[in-house]
Amino acid sequence: MSSETSLHILIVDDEDIIHRTLGMFLEELGHTIDGAWNGISALEAIEANNYDLALVDLRMPGMDGLVLLERVREVRPNLPTVVMTGHGDPAMAERAAELGALDFLTKPVGLMDLMDLLEKIARPKNQA
Repeated sequence: MSSETSLHILIVDDEDIIHRTLGMFLEELGHTIDGAWNGISALEAIEANNYDLALVDLRMPGMDGLVLLERVREVRPNLPTVVMTGHGDPAMAERAAELGALDFLTKPVGLMDLMDLLEKIARPKNQA
């Protein structure tokens, strides 16, 4: 990925280790990172900011990732979202895709997979 492409990314997960590891990795690549620990705070952040990408955990207390995806489509229909889960459930992956998820990553998230995804998202941004 070119160093001039910086994305504003929201990490939505109830696990601190995910925020720390993915956040550090993405910041080292030059991206701006915000974090939300549940669906409600994520929705508030999405309504208040223009993100280039949201990385969303499926299983969280309160509003889960699928409900969050539904709500995101209402307020920011063009926001690329990627679902992350520790439970590779094909039915959930299919539902997430129906709700507009760009991709479905199984935890632990492969850093090369994440870099490929960022490249896909950054490409249209560079061409705009």
